[in-house]
Amino acid sequence: MTDKNILLEETFSYFSGLIRVTFDDSNLTLSDATDTVRAIETVTTARSVGAEDAQENVITLSIKLRTLLSGPDAFNYVRKKALAFSGIDKVEIGTKTITKV
Repeated sequence: MTDKNILLEETFSYFSGLIRVTFDDSNLTLSDATDTVRAIETVTTARSVGAEDAQENVITLSIKLRTLLSGPDAFNYVRKKALAFSGIDKVEIGTKTITKV
């Protein structure tokens, strides 16, 4: 009887969708808020989309995630991580915009 070690490769999924980030504009700029989201480990891309809200402290981002989680769970993970950063006040997920890519 031989001992065989099998290396299993995890299968990652990619999801894209929209989030709206509200931030403290006394601490962060629009660029800082985008960079903060981009720094989260599952986020592969984050870019501003469309016209910004009338408020200067709100930005809508199109993000792409690489994850082992389901789409909604992955976006909730990003929300949780983003809210842990100083200056990020609120993260809303466009649940209907989440698609597997």
